[in-house]
Amino acid sequence: MAKEVLATSHAVLLPRWASGDVAIEPELLAIVSAHLEVPLLDGAARPDALIRGMAQEIEFDVLCVEVRVHHAVDEPKSELLAANGLDAIEIDLSRLTDDAVADLAAFRYEVLENPRNRRWVHLSHASYVAQRADKALIEVEDPTFSERVIITKAGRPFTIREQWAFLVKPGSRGRVRIQIPDETVGEDAVPYPRGMHAISGRSITVDGWGRLRLRYKMYLDQIQMNPPQPEGPQRGLFDADNGSEGPGFNVRVRDWKGRPGW
Repeated sequence: MAKEVLATSHAVLLPRWASGDVAIEPELLAIVSAHLEVPLLDGAARPDALIRGMAQEIEFDVLCVEVRVHHAVDEPKSELLAANGLDAIEIDLSRLTDDAVADLAAFRYEVLENPRNRRWVHLSHASYVAQRADKALIEVEDPTFSERVIITKAGRPFTIREQWAFLVKPGSRGRVRIQIPDETVGEDAVPYPRGMHAISGRSITVDGWGRLRLRYKMYLDQIQMNPPQPEGPQRGLFDADNGSEGPGFNVRVRDWKGRPGW
């Protein structure tokens, strides 16, 4: 029943998203198209509904919607969606009474509009987060990296490992080259994983012409949002971290080696 409601409706409410001092309140997603049980990732995932829609001026090309009746989305499926950069929400109907199911208006409200019964399984839409939170983020789509050698002032060769990513600011999205911190020099390089990453203040600067520049050594904090207690205490999105796993997001901490350059 819920899938049919989604397939024939014009809008669905997105869940609240929060990370420390940054929060995005629930808002309606205008549904452009909806298809049921479309196989994704060579059949490894088959969401109850696959929606394309608009949250004001931000477009969601692919939004997976899962309806919970007996079982919530499990960890392997959540990790699969996250690893492939797929946005997904879960609507929990497991507590509905028979009367609520029989009342069509009440049932449609639960499926489409109740802000208390839905959560983000995974949110990777950096443009949406940057616009609503008014923050600049780094979006990584490709985990592959390349290497190039530069000659230092002392005349010695130095290998730099880099990835291509996007600097996403409210209203813009520009391709940038980010450098994997040099703690991996001489070891197996560990690229930044796909997803959204917060930029700490030590990683950005503004040049004499007012243009945003990324520092020579990039240190990014990966944002993996789905706090088990959204209203509980969380560290700020751009706060310094001691490397532990917080309730709101996981931070990949890298230690500085030497004086940061450009």
